[in-house]
Amino acid sequence: MDAGITGFASYSQKKVQADNISVEHVALQTMGKTMKITRCRGNIILDLDQAGATGLLLELIQNKQNALISKDETFYLGIYAPGEVNDDKSKMTVCRVTSGDPSRGNMSVDTTIDLQEGQVVQFMRRTQVANSDLLKSGKEDFLVLGVSDKDTTIDAFPVSPPSESQALVGVVGGSSENGVIVGKPGMQSQIMDVPYSKVTVDT
Repeated sequence: MDAGITGFASYSQKKVQADNISVEHVALQTMGKTMKITRCRGNIILDLDQAGATGLLLELIQNKQNALISKDETFYLGIYAPGEVNDDKSKMTVCRVTSGDPSRGNMSVDTTIDLQEGQVVQFMRRTQVANSDLLKSGKEDFLVLGVSDKDTTIDAFPVSPPSESQALVGVVGGSSENGVIVGKPGMQSQIMDVPYSKVTVDT
């Protein structure tokens, strides 16, 4: 097929618990410490910890410990669920930072869910990741759905088929450059489109 949407449905007599579903952002690393949203409007953050959000990100970029970071990189924001104060990463969503105004401090985040004052957030950036890391799991049988990088798809970088095929026993999976829809009890569903991130369902 040239275009369209495909889906996968799996039914089991065993009920899947929220703990069986895990989201990992393999190619992201945190920057600085967690902060609280002190002023926001919709998907725009005005202040973090009473300071301009964009200015705080620029400080992290210019920090000596982050000397290799370029302002031209794509940055992300880990957003914890409202009321979550324990930095529980299982209750965190990650969204792309789409724009920022250094003079005003405003920052726009790629999310359709309105942000709330008091939410805990964490700046993040991309890192290099090996393909072998994408299929690691602590369980023997699992379903993994991943997000590929739009800049490294087969259309952008044609690849030659390997001489020998490889099989992962007990693993069912797939990937999409357009993201994966993720939903958990008590949390709003979202489109996870961070490259090299994955959703794992232990069966």
